[in-house]
Amino acid sequence: MTVLENVVVGMVANGSGLSLSDAKKRAYEILEELRLSKKADVRVRELNLQEKKSVELGRALALDPKVLLIDEYMSGLNPVEVDWAIEELKRINRDRGVTMIWIEHVLRAVMRLAERVIVLNFGSIIAEGSPSDIAKSAEVVEAYLGRGRAW
Repeated sequence: MTVLENVVVGMVANGSGLSLSDAKKRAYEILEELRLSKKADVRVRELNLQEKKSVELGRALALDPKVLLIDEYMSGLNPVEVDWAIEELKRINRDRGVTMIWIEHVLRAVMRLAERVIVLNFGSIIAEGSPSDIAKSAEVVEAYLGRGRAW
């Protein structure tokens, strides 16, 4: 499917009752917001990883969510793309008021984006608090970096 078709599917899936032409118009607006409108007619398989992740985000935004559950969004992105993704998620949170709950292992992203962090180790909570609190947690440092290390 094309980039536009992917977002339209997300819109139709929410039972919005929009006509196909209205759904396409709204989907195109979302693509503009995500800077993908120039690729609306491109097949998703032809996109790079960052663009594919943006399409996934667009499909989710088509549902007009209040909360997004995001799993490993930064995975596979290079540092420049991670910075871009952080800014995109910040903007969506700010402009749309969407709350985000996300699972992420790219610590640079967690530290720059999260307001509150819960750290799990083998399924148990070992720390909870602000990113700066988490960075100072000896238990977190030991669990993720090993004994005697620091961020």
